[in-house]
Amino acid sequence: MQRRHRVNRRIVLSTLLGTVLLAGASFVHADDSASQPVLTKQKKLFDINFDGGSLSELANLLEQEDSTADIFVQPDAVDFPVPPLSMQAVDMSACIWMLDHLTSTRENGERRTVMTDTYMVPGGTRLVVLGNSFSNPSRSLATPRNEARSRARRAVDEPVRKTTIETTSIGYLLTRGITAETILENIKSMQSLEPEQSPRAKVIISKSSAVIMVNGSRSQIDQIWGLLEAMEDSMRYRSDVASEPVNEDVASQEPNECGVIVMELEQLELLTLDQLRSRVTELSSLRKQMRGNQECQDLIKTQFMSSMEVLKDKTGGE
Repeated sequence: MQRRHRVNRRIVLSTLLGTVLLAGASFVHADDSASQPVLTKQKKLFDINFDGGSLSELANLLEQEDSTADIFVQPDAVDFPVPPLSMQAVDMSACIWMLDHLTSTRENGERRTVMTDTYMVPGGTRLVVLGNSFSNPSRSLATPRNEARSRARRAVDEPVRKTTIETTSIGYLLTRGITAETILENIKSMQSLEPEQSPRAKVIISKSSAVIMVNGSRSQIDQIWGLLEAMEDSMRYRSDVASEPVNEDVASQEPNECGVIVMELEQLELLTLDQLRSRVTELSSLRKQMRGNQECQDLIKTQFMSSMEVLKDKTGGE
C-alpha cells in the first residue's frame, strides 16, 4: 500500500508526541538493544538523488526509501528550501543528521534553520519531526544577508566547543566573477591569523549549486559568514561605482595597502549620493577585515567619518 506523507497540524503533532511520551517505558536506547531484537537488524541503506525542492518533498522521498520511518513536517517548515542532494548507501539516521541545522536565508535577511527530533516507538518505527526556527535579520549598515553573519561583528575568541554544520548561498559572488578558489583562499588567509594550535573549520564549496558548507564552532562559522558578507559588500560597491560617472582625479586613484582610496573632502563632494552610500558601506566592510591592523583601522575611521559628514550635508542631515 503506497504511503502518503502527512503535513501535520500542530494539534495533531502534539497528540502524536503525547502518545509517544506516554509510551516512555517502551522507548529503545542503545543499551536496551538486547531486549529489543526487532531494532538490532541491519540498517536499511539506500541512495538519495534529490533535484532540490521543499523540505516536504524531500520528506516524501525519504519515506519512500525507508518504510520504517514516519516523517512529520511542521506547517511552517513545509516550504523550507533544500538544495540538490546526491548520496549513496546512506541510512535514515545519516539523512536526518545532514538535515539538522540546515540553514536558509529569505530575501529580507531572515534566517531559517531546520530543527529535527527523532523518537523510536514500539515495533521498530522511527518517528521523525521536522521543523524550523527563525532569526531576525541584522540591523547593520550593510545590506543584511544572514543573522549568523551579523554576529561576526561581535564575535570574540572562545574555546572550540561542539561543532555544527551550516550552509549558505554564494551565488551572488560566483555570478559576479568571484571564483570558488578565491573564496577558499580568503578563508584560508583569515584562518592563518588564528593561533597555530587552533582547530580549523572545514569548508566545502559546491560550484554546481553555488552553496558553501562549513563545519566548525559557532565563532568560526560567524567569522566566515562575516567574510562572505564583506566580499559581497565590496562587489556591490565596485558595481555601483562602475555604473556612475566619476571625477577623473578620483578615477585615477588606486587603493592603498589598507584597501582604501584616500579622498579629501573636495573629492568626496564630487561623488553622487549613491556613490557616497556605497563608499560608506565599503569602508565599514574594510574596518571588519582590518581588525588586527590599528594603523589601517585609524585611517578607515577617518575616511568613514569624512564620507558620513559629506553624505549628511547632501541629504540635509536625514
